[in-house]
Order: sequence, then structure tokens, then C-alpha cells
Amino acid sequence: MKKYLPILLLWLIIFLGVFLRAYKMDLYPTNGNDDSIFYAWSGVSFWKNPLQLTSHSIFDADNQALVWRSQFKDYLPDQRFGMKIVRPWFDHPPLATVFIGLPSLFLGYTGVEQIPSIIIRHPVIVASIFTLLFTFLLAQELFGKKTAYLSLIILATVPYFVFAHRQAFLENILVPFFLASLYFFYKKKYGWALLLAALLPWFKIPGLGVILMMGAWLLKEKQSKLGWTYMATGLLSFVSYLIYGLASNSHIFLQTIGHQGVRGAFVSSLRDIISMPHFYDGIKDGWYLLGYLALFSLLFLNTKNKKILFFNWFAVTWLVVLFLLSGPNNNSPWYYYPLLPLMSMALGYRLKIFMETRSLIYAVIFWVLGLTGLDLLGISLSSNILRLSTMIFFLPLGLNLIWGNIYLKKLSRFWVLIFVSLLILLNVYTSLKFVSKYCTQHECYPAQKIVM
Repeated sequence: MKKYLPILLLWLIIFLGVFLRAYKMDLYPTNGNDDSIFYAWSGVSFWKNPLQLTSHSIFDADNQALVWRSQFKDYLPDQRFGMKIVRPWFDHPPLATVFIGLPSLFLGYTGVEQIPSIIIRHPVIVASIFTLLFTFLLAQELFGKKTAYLSLIILATVPYFVFAHRQAFLENILVPFFLASLYFFYKKKYGWALLLAALLPWFKIPGLGVILMMGAWLLKEKQSKLGWTYMATGLLSFVSYLIYGLASNSHIFLQTIGHQGVRGAFVSSLRDIISMPHFYDGIKDGWYLLGYLALFSLLFLNTKNKKILFFNWFAVTWLVVLFLLSGPNNNSPWYYYPLLPLMSMALGYRLKIFMETRSLIYAVIFWVLGLTGLDLLGISLSSNILRLSTMIFFLPLGLNLIWGNIYLKKLSRFWVLIFVSLLILLNVYTSLKFVSKYCTQHECYPAQKIVM
């Protein structure tokens, strides 16, 4: 029985993460008025005719594919959001939308119509199971089992990570394939890694970067034949998408690619993403900033550890891909969702060190940024209570730093364990309660009736 406990714990944490993502998932972020409905339309239309996708387009001028420019029903009554419906639709490759559109197709939705968010979001909730699983598996290979469990708990419970995984965006379908390809690549199962990575450009164009990153890593490791095989396969995958677009409608496809190409690199994009966590509205989750701090701490770590170097290679090259595809008005947070599992692994690594060393420096960082769930829930502590609790919290760790006898070491170890446990419980509680608080202060559209 004992040998099954780690597996049981793994799936209990995954179940917790999926439950938090599914709980009131149709209310926040943004019920009924985010980009996910466009991907559902595209997915449904793909199943009808793969060469005639139909969805919303941000490109309006001189677009011969435009079939409808109108206000769409009561899509967003307070703003009367305008729809530009185009056919064929090439704003993104189609493969992720195929998954997103499946529940809508099975439930009888046939075209450009209002589809309840709870239907559209089911595919990404399912995808999050594999995102959580492969985050654990990859972290276990690179950082060890303890870090893997901590990484999984962080990804499963941090409010920003929970809410991000509810959005039926292309990135949330791409990420589990991305993680699985990295896992098999590290395990030297190059065939499986190549197959999965070759699919990524068909989810979203930045996915092409992954297979090129792998090829470059192999070339760096003096595995030239295999490296060039990866490079060639990546280019073939991308060329196959170009052929698909040209076969559908060459003029409109090239026009759309040209419009997308005007989005140039912009150096402040990453800065803005880090400093202003948001979906559509801002959400001041300190764990989000902690994730970036932990990620960058590994990137700047001077180490010869091959496993950390492997992690850093794919983290930094993904940042390069994002930089190349970003722009001054292109700071949408979902472009960075593939970094969330990597941030969780880096946080798990740092949290493990904190628990082992009981470092006062780590304690300060996690105290200052780890308790922001209180702010998200609107729980205001008086200054005196906050000052007193801060002094009480740091007292055992400070005494251990100064004297460090056996009793203080045991006390500080217990103190840190209790603190980390409370941080996790606060994240769980915040993920459950934040939506109710948010909807009392903002307009949350009521759940839509599901038409069978």
C-alpha cells in the first residue's frame, strides 16, 4: 500500500487543481465576452469544412473574406461589442480550435451564435489535467520528487494560475503538448518528442519555436544529425500550415499573414506583463510576481548543473520567441501562459530550498508576496496587527539565525512547515472565494442556458 501513496497524492493534488479550475469557471475571468467564443466558432466550422473556417477577425480594412460586420445579439450589452465575421479565418492555425469547438459541436451549436462559457471552457479544463501531470513529471526529472510535488501544488492552487487555465485560449491547449514534448525530449525519447513538437505550430505559430529550440539544443550537444532532423521537421510542419492556408484561399491567407507581421518586437512588453498581472481586469496576485522572480533567479544562476541548464534553455528561448512576436499593443497575458508551468517549477525549487534552509531572506520574500490572497479577498488587517504578526513570524527564524541550537532548528523547521502549509491553504481559499467577491464589485453576467 505504501508504494501507491505517492501516486495517490499526485492525483489528489491534480484533482484539487481541476476542481479549483472548474468551480464557477463560467463567471471569471469574463463570462461570455472573451476571445474563447471565437475559437469555438472556428472549431465548429472546421468540423463542417476544414478549408472554410469562420470566426471573428481583428482585421477589417480591405478584407475580402468579411461576411458580416455587425453588432452580435446581446454579446456584450453594456458595450455593444462589434463583430467582424470572416470566412476563411486565418488569424491562427486551426488545430487548437478543433479541440475547443468539440463540446459545442456535440451539443448542437452549428454556427456563429452565443455559446455558454461553461461549454466552451470544458476542453481547457481537461487540458489542465495533462498540464498539471506533465508539470509534475518534468519537474521530477529536473529537480527531484519533493520539488515536483511543490511545483504541482503551486500550479494547482495559485489563484492567477487557476483562473488563467479556465480560459479557452489556444495557449491552454498548446501547453500540455509543449510540456509533454519537453518531458519526452529530456528522457531521450526523441521520436515522441518530435511528433508532439511538430504539432505545436498547428496550435499557434509561436509553437514553431519549440521544435527549433530542441534542434538547437541537440546541435549544441553535438548531436548534429538528430538536431538537423528536428530543424527540418519544424520547417516542414510550418510549411504544411502555409500550404493549408494557400489551398484554402491564397489571397486572404497572405493578407492575414501580412497584417500579423506588422506586430514588431517591443522591449517593454515583458516588463508590462510582469508588473501588471491581468486577464482583462487586473488581479494583484503576489504569487505571479514570485513566479517570475523564481524563474529569473534560475536563469541568472551560474551553474554547471545539466538539468538546470536544460530548464533554463527552454525558458529563455521561449522568452526570446515571445519578444520577437510581441509589440506595443500586443501585451495580452495569454501569450505568456506557456511560462506558468515553468514559473511553478522554479517556485517549487525555491520553496524547497526555503523549507530546507529556513532562510530569513526567503521568509521575507514569501511573507511579503505570498499573503496577497488576503488583499484579493478584501481582508484588511490593521497596521498594529500586521506589525505584531510580522515580528512574531520572524522571531523563531531570527533566533535560529543567531544561535542555531538544536531546539531552535527544530522550532524553525516546524515554523516554516506551518507557514508554507498556511500559504497553500490561503491560495486554495482565495481561489474558491475570489470570484464571489469579484462579482459583488463588478458585473458578472449570469450563467447562460445550455441549449441541447
